[in-house]
Amino acid sequence: ATAAATAAAAAATAASNTAASNAAPASTGVSLAAAPPKPAAPRSTLFTSSSSGGVVPEQPPNQILFLTNMPDETSEMMLSMLFTQFPGFKEVRLVPGRHDIAFVEFENETQSATAKEALQGFKITPTHSMKIAFAKK
Repeated sequence: ATAAATAAAAAATAASNTAASNAAPASTGVSLAAAPPKPAAPRSTLFTSSSSGGVVPEQPPNQILFLTNMPDETSEMMLSMLFTQFPGFKEVRLVPGRHDIAFVEFENETQSATAKEALQGFKITPTHSMKIAFAKK
């Protein structure tokens, strides 16, 4: 139960840290108005890296998330506590014999997308950053 409570507390911290890291940096007193803004590097959303190191085509959004890179000690309760903070959460499904993957279901794809964005890269343990993709239909 303590691991699950720790995961839930860390999730709340991760959510608040994400908001804080998106804030504008403090002004240094140097005017950047004369320099034209550089275009952001294009981000590919067509492919994600899988836990096996290969590249997997990104699935279209749906209500089920596919989690990879999970530590062996991951439990259904830990993941439920982590994802229950998001509206529309329905259930967590672990795969028997596979501790490194799990599925999380939401009521709709908008709600699953919100959880995916918020928890992408969340560190379940110091060595395991959770990878989240939409599940194959």
